[in-house]
Amino acid sequence: MKVWLIDHVSGIPADTTSEGRGVRRGVQSRLQNWFGQVARHRKARNGRPQGHERNIEVAWGPAGSAAGPYDLVLHFVPSQPGQNPPVMGPWREAVLQTRDDLVTENLSSRQRGFSGGKTLGLSIGSQRVPALSLVIVLYDAQMSRENMRISANVESLSIVAFHEAAHNKDRSASLHISGGGGVFADIHTGGLGSAARPNNDNIAFFAERIWNWGPQYIVGGSMSPVSPP
Repeated sequence: MKVWLIDHVSGIPADTTSEGRGVRRGVQSRLQNWFGQVARHRKARNGRPQGHERNIEVAWGPAGSAAGPYDLVLHFVPSQPGQNPPVMGPWREAVLQTRDDLVTENLSSRQRGFSGGKTLGLSIGSQRVPALSLVIVLYDAQMSRENMRISANVESLSIVAFHEAAHNKDRSASLHISGGGGVFADIHTGGLGSAARPNNDNIAFFAERIWNWGPQYIVGGSMSPVSPP
């Protein structure tokens, strides 16, 4: 299974800079650690489909046709102050490119203002399934030292990405109620005294759902796959 991190000119410094590279490496490394804990949990082992390895790989880059039926795609998009609702790149692209009228209707009617992150669910047949996860990037550039800026942004972006990834796999929409609080709380404020990493209950909740199937929007295409594996 693979977790694809897609950067839509997101407000993170360019990957040609040391800061941009540091943030991307940091987010990837932190998420790799957390997803590794999920994959090793007994609930993930018990639910793994036959023929699939337990390893979860996290990587930046376009998913394309290589995305598997259980993969996750997380879109990092820029915060756009003053726009309500915001015009989100992959959201708009999905509306324009999908060829399923029902999916198009769901996508175009549910866009609204939000911050932090958002996962959109769609009705496909008789199922209500997640399909498009966004991490809204409002880059914190307040600190004068580059290493502190990298550390602060890695923490905040990683938490939002992991939170939205869990929404993407949780068909019951119970994350905020039964997810164990911490980084799965309804409102995560960040900063001193708040959760900076998943707790044991977060990991167990996610592990029980990590092998759920759900269609994912692939950049330049439609939803893939559009039917269960």
